[in-house]
Amino acid sequence: MRPSEIFGLSWGSYQGSMFKVMNTAFRGQIQLKKIKRKNRFGRSNYRLVAIPGAVLRAVEEWRKQCGNDDERALMFSAVAARGRKPLDKPMLPDN
Repeated sequence: MRPSEIFGLSWGSYQGSMFKVMNTAFRGQIQLKKIKRKNRFGRSNYRLVAIPGAVLRAVEEWRKQCGNDDERALMFSAVAARGRKPLDKPMLPDN
């Protein structure tokens, strides 16, 4: 997965043993349904990515620590500097 796809993941895209990648993150902004992928029927606005076992355990641990696992919440959201409260913006890949 590209960094823009990873930081665009929401908890709704986590489907047990795979991610349904639909959104990307660019310069701290979510770009909805920005995946460019062709299948045999034409364009698709998502792709499925299998999750290896070690990553699956890490994601489950992150979910416990994160606290907000609402379907629309970002998996890797930016955190406000002082309040340590998750924001609605994606984390920057440079962090």
